Amino acid sequence: MPKVILSNYLNKFSRDPETSSVLQVKIFIIFNFSLFKWLVNFAASELAAATCLCLYILLNLHLVLIMNSNLIVGLDPNLDLYENYPEFNSKKSDKQKLEFFCHSVLNASKGLVKGVKFQSAYFEKYGLAGLEVLSSSLYEAKKLGLITILDAKRGDIDRTSTAYAKAFFTPGADFECDILTVNPFLGLKSSLEPFVNVALEFKKGIFALVRTSNTDGEVIQDAVLNSDQNLSDFIGHQIELLNKKYLKSEAGFDLFGKEYGPIGAVVGATKPEIGGLLRKNMSHSWFLCPGLGTQGGDEKLISNFQDADGSGAWFPVSSGITSFSQEEISKVSFAVGLKSKVEKFVATL
Repeated sequence: MPKVILSNYLNKFSRDPETSSVLQVKIFIIFNFSLFKWLVNFAASELAAATCLCLYILLNLHLVLIMNSNLIVGLDPNLDLYENYPEFNSKKSDKQKLEFFCHSVLNASKGLVKGVKFQSAYFEKYGLAGLEVLSSSLYEAKKLGLITILDAKRGDIDRTSTAYAKAFFTPGADFECDILTVNPFLGLKSSLEPFVNVALEFKKGIFALVRTSNTDGEVIQDAVLNSDQNLSDFIGHQIELLNKKYLKSEAGFDLFGKEYGPIGAVVGATKPEIGGLLRKNMSHSWFLCPGLGTQGGDEKLISNFQDADGSGAWFPVSSGITSFSQEEISKVSFAVGLKSKVEKFVATL
């Protein structure tokens, strides 16, 4: 009986590879399907087939944990924070330190989370060396099967927005990413939509700033317009209308899921009440919610930003994972410390 169950289970995946659209599941099926097919065909006994079935289920359970994780690991390589770390001091140049940082964070993230977020400013700070590491690390993350978010907050007039979008979305480009953060404050038609048009061409997405996590963002984002909406609510409403339009056109975008449009929203995790209101009004937008950890966002209130089924939002954590006290530095290596913190946040979020 176990042999029959396993055979039917594998045949289902061979007939319908879209049973799960999550990238890690597809990769798992592609590389391991033939192995398990072979095992079940040549299993010498029902016990062997049952063992194969259990192993296959356990590996799938691991993927379910990844699918259900809302954590995005942030890479903000501020080298000033690692002056006391022997592993960094042994590197001769900033470039070597940046490479070590990124490689360590990506290795700690693989197999545990869906994606990573690169803060462009911390790479630009180190000039061409930093940009070279950003480019190579984006490529490395992609090879590891991680969704790549580049936090660059670009935005301009139509032609310039299109140029930015092509720089970050064109396959094989130096800074190719899956999702780019975008500043919508120059307008929607001539500034935001050019990003979306290029993104859809390559099945990518954007996160537009709606309500940021910083404490003084309210000075501008709470400004009340003639429509009696504040600026954040107005932008959120416009994004929801655009996402409905793109979903109706069947643009083929499913990076966030088939019920979400290509325009996600940056909504700070430090504003749970506002996040709850925006969630109700932006049912077709995936949220990126920075601010947990050092900025004061409360992990107990993340449901405010999520849909009823617990999806709809990712929570990037950067310094909460990559910063260490002097006591921690003296006890564990950088790699071990990173892995431990990633696992902690995966269990929490």
